[in-house]
Amino acid sequence: MIENLKEVYLLYHKNILALSYHYIGNVQEAEEITQEVFVKYSKVLRSNDEIPHIKAWLYRVTINLCLDQKRHYKVAIKYVKNLISRGEVVDNAYNKFELNETIKELLKDLDEKSKMILILRYLEDMDYGQISELMDTPIGTLKSICNRAKLKIKKDMRDE
Repeated sequence: MIENLKEVYLLYHKNILALSYHYIGNVQEAEEITQEVFVKYSKVLRSNDEIPHIKAWLYRVTINLCLDQKRHYKVAIKYVKNLISRGEVVDNAYNKFELNETIKELLKDLDEKSKMILILRYLEDMDYGQISELMDTPIGTLKSICNRAKLKIKKDMRDE
């Protein structure tokens, strides 16, 4: 079991940074959130509280911190637009830090929950079970929100 802060940081900091960046669209803010996530984790370690699923806990804290920001967040859209229109899944080799402005433009009009679900589903390549656990939302609800968000993006694309 992973207990050491350094081990956890080395294993997960890139994932946390990528998730934060996808949501916020700003490297500096994503780095700040990533740092805050690991500060919170270090506090948990010092308090001797046990975390059964470290990765899930880190993602949950990251999501909560991103949702707390609720500012002018923009996220990757042209890539999502292509994925949605073709029904494809994100290639893990995709460089997550070179996100297209078109993607950001499409996701900016979505509510925060829809935006986060699409990011986790298509950019982080998580299944609905994982997203359900992280967001504490039933799978059926996630699927509905995801479908409505995709329909909204498709409609917005047609209206352009």
